[in-house]
Amino acid sequence: ELRAEFIEAALESLRKAFPRGQLQFAFIRPDTPLESFRAGGAWNASADLRSAPRPLMALGDGSKLRESLKKKSNKSRLNRLEKLGALQFQHVRRFEDIEAEIDEIFAFNDIRKGAVYGKLPFRNDPGKRPFHIALLKAPQLLHVSVMRLDGKVISAHIGAVDGNQVMLGIVTHSPFLAEHSVGKLHILFLGIQLAEEGFREFDLTPGGAYKDRFATHRDEVFVLTIFFRRGDRLRYKAHRRMAGFARKSLRRLAEEPGAAGNNNGGNRSVTARFRALAGLRSSLFETRETRLYKTEISRFSNPVEPLAMRRDDLNELMSYQATDEGRASAQEFLSDALASLEAGHRAYTSVSGKVLVCSGWLAGPLAAVELRDLGREWRVPGDGAALYGFYVHPDHRENGLREGALVRMLRDAAAEGAAYAYVLVPGADRAACRWIEAAGFRYEESFFRRSALDRAIHRSARSRAE
Repeated sequence: ELRAEFIEAALESLRKAFPRGQLQFAFIRPDTPLESFRAGGAWNASADLRSAPRPLMALGDGSKLRESLKKKSNKSRLNRLEKLGALQFQHVRRFEDIEAEIDEIFAFNDIRKGAVYGKLPFRNDPGKRPFHIALLKAPQLLHVSVMRLDGKVISAHIGAVDGNQVMLGIVTHSPFLAEHSVGKLHILFLGIQLAEEGFREFDLTPGGAYKDRFATHRDEVFVLTIFFRRGDRLRYKAHRRMAGFARKSLRRLAEEPGAAGNNNGGNRSVTARFRALAGLRSSLFETRETRLYKTEISRFSNPVEPLAMRRDDLNELMSYQATDEGRASAQEFLSDALASLEAGHRAYTSVSGKVLVCSGWLAGPLAAVELRDLGREWRVPGDGAALYGFYVHPDHRENGLREGALVRMLRDAAAEGAAYAYVLVPGADRAACRWIEAAGFRYEESFFRRSALDRAIHRSARSRAE
């Protein structure tokens, strides 16, 4: 049994070894002895203890989860997947049975984390991969499961075993099959598997709104942060108070009647008003344009050789590096990339020295292309393919990469049966417009988004040549 005396002695040893360090324990079970960190405890002045609601899934005999899989929506998803190939769910008991697929699983995890949080855990932390592999090789420490389609992994879960519970850990899936809700299906299959193995609960862990659909009940767990220097704790507390005050102030401002257009001014100075208006001007009064170009693929002639590019390579997409203020951040780039992959579009990439130097996207017939700057979609005609989102690293703009990428993508579009190629280019990027016109594409149409205060007006304008 874990006792307070042992915990305090261990922390004293760690403080001597790492006097400037700190520890954080996330989601400590409610039956853990935490008296040392509460009011009056020996470590209270050096710790921050917070509670968090924990969603749990009661497994029972798995019958309710089987019933959920039989619901019309889930049954339809399973039928569509099974039309693509043989579907198999497996509890992986030996690391050797997943070794060849582990890096792909880590890539599934990282691209989603990069898109949502701007973090690439396995890619950017050299110790994370060997640490997890060591855990995977330890007997009965983790519960690992995968779902495969025609033998290829499409989803996975790696979670710790905690007595009669399994904790949700790394749960991830292929972005190429997102339309089939593969992640949801994996959790349902996993719940059934855990019930059959005699586990009582699936600990879904705090955080993530999607967990609410699976939770049957909740309890309270704790997040404990320990500081070996008390000054660090004081700074941490001050930072949290300031962050909390800022959130409350923003909520209060949003809820204030007439806050956006109050003429009496209240306590806000003229300078503050001016700065706020100046900062909002570009978003409140602006016109954005996306230009559409077209060509018959059979008439396209360009002596440039196609660029040697990889298709749908997640690791190459994650090699993107933001270069200047005018370029998207890594998180913005990966967020757009993930949305495109999940929509079924094809990614083309070229990497040099572990840095993405060129990329572009190809969407097939009838695919919906999101014009993100305009807040609307454009659907590809049934006899065409759309090329968009071209990126070239600033240090490689003179190397003909964009031209070579265009040729490669056009050849693939033709091989897949497209008669026409459409290119979407931001109207503000005049250099790209001139380039695509020089390549043999003709201007077809412009899509506009005019912002005026809280209104957004969309319109289109076709080429006068038609």
